[in-house]
Amino acid sequence: MGVESPAKANGLKTAIDTIIAPKEAFEAIRNAPTWFWALAISIVITMIGGYLSFQGINGAARFRGTAVEEVLPVHIHAYDDRIEVPEGFRPVVSATAADHPLLAGIPAEWPVLLGLNEVVAKAEATVLAHAPEDEGAHPLLVTGHFGRGRTLAWTTDIGPHWLPQAALDWPGFTRLWSSLLTWLCG
Repeated sequence: MGVESPAKANGLKTAIDTIIAPKEAFEAIRNAPTWFWALAISIVITMIGGYLSFQGINGAARFRGTAVEEVLPVHIHAYDDRIEVPEGFRPVVSATAADHPLLAGIPAEWPVLLGLNEVVAKAEATVLAHAPEDEGAHPLLVTGHFGRGRTLAWTTDIGPHWLPQAALDWPGFTRLWSSLLTWLCG
């Protein structure tokens, strides 16, 4: 007999828990086995890009080869994976992604971004959006599954730096993030 979560006991369909811990606590469990991560994160994980995400600046984030990488829908490089694009690039929605529920109601034209972390989508993952061909077609939004759960990689910022103010003001920004969270927890 399983233990029912407080959220389910109160009639909720889904519970979203966020764990915010000091860096020291995270470092203590960084190399824990994948089963531990799956249990600790309730089978849902996403990584958001930036200077200390994926492999990050000078390779300092060091998520390559960890249980986090195993769960994510992308492979992480062994080197500094930041790609700065000061002139900006406009993301491309993958042709195969048009019918994905995560993108329902999202405007077809996305705002200009200024960079991302370079990753490689895993074979079983779905790339929903990527950089244009002339910028290497690097994955931007990638979904996947791990066990019975869902995983997601968003390889750029969610705030100012690679995501300029015009992107934050884009009419699809709030809708996209609402869809991402709904899909992850669905």
